[in-house]
Amino acid sequence: MGGRVALFLAWVLPLASVAQEVVEEEGSESRDSGGEVAGGPLDLSHLGQRPRPDGIEAASPFEYDPYWGLKESEFRLVPAGSARPRTEPEFARIPVPRWPGPAMVENWDLGAAHTFPRLAPTVGLEFFTFAGERHDATVFGERVRLGFYFLELAFNAVGSVGGERLDRTDLDLDFRIPIRLGRKHRLALMPGSSFPMDGRDLSDDNTAIRFQVLYGFGGGGLGFQARVGFAQGSRPRGLLLFDEVATDPAFLYGAMLSWRFVPGVQLRAEASGQIGRDGGTDSLTLLGGPVFFPLGDPRVSLGTVGIVQTQATELDFERPVWGGLVQVGVDFY
Repeated sequence: MGGRVALFLAWVLPLASVAQEVVEEEGSESRDSGGEVAGGPLDLSHLGQRPRPDGIEAASPFEYDPYWGLKESEFRLVPAGSARPRTEPEFARIPVPRWPGPAMVENWDLGAAHTFPRLAPTVGLEFFTFAGERHDATVFGERVRLGFYFLELAFNAVGSVGGERLDRTDLDLDFRIPIRLGRKHRLALMPGSSFPMDGRDLSDDNTAIRFQVLYGFGGGGLGFQARVGFAQGSRPRGLLLFDEVATDPAFLYGAMLSWRFVPGVQLRAEASGQIGRDGGTDSLTLLGGPVFFPLGDPRVSLGTVGIVQTQATELDFERPVWGGLVQVGVDFY
């Protein structure tokens, strides 16, 4: 009996060794072909994982992010009265535009005129409140100017003369084509038009067209601007003469000089006028005063200036109109 058992084991053990080798070879072939051995547990550890590219640090200066910047926020339940968790690092790295931006600081020296469009492209808004005395009648108005970089809109929101409110409201629309002539020099081509906002028809008797060229220099706290242009059509005569309408063609001109001697204060002197053609009326407006920057940068401005305006066939200052203006502006870009 013992001899038969020994003979059986001697015959079975080599067969088991051969079978084990066959199973291992088949398993290796199954893994190479992407299959799995039937009945074995599936390896799911690779799901939801993305391989890290080789040499990502050398190829890009940015940190590798397998989520492409899009990641679900994780909310946690914490006991009442516990310390507030710190902000997640991915939220702390969200980029935000600088305010004020480099362009705003660079254009700060150029300033902004009150009586003609702004030379430097900007995205912002300004409110003007002005009042004056004209021929024993009080003049009051509020004006709004909006800047959308390539586009500028301005209109009188409120206007009254001698206590009687005016119904006429015109919108000044100018397109700005900015041209950069180096770091300190700017040029802008500005075609524009004026048309009614109070329900009047858009006819030749109620609209006007114009074209202006503005040049400016700014650096080291000093700024200078000059403009020339041409206008034709029905339009208000000026800042304090907004109830009077000019219809004759005219050449436009203007200039502004600014000096910011400290970060929070800028002095401005401005002149703006028109020369009537075909026997038309000339006009000239002079402004001067300080502009304050409460934040010490160009984002917020507060201006207080004096105004003197005159008009005549032969320009003189025998019967000028006097007044003042307060300006508040906020620039976003």
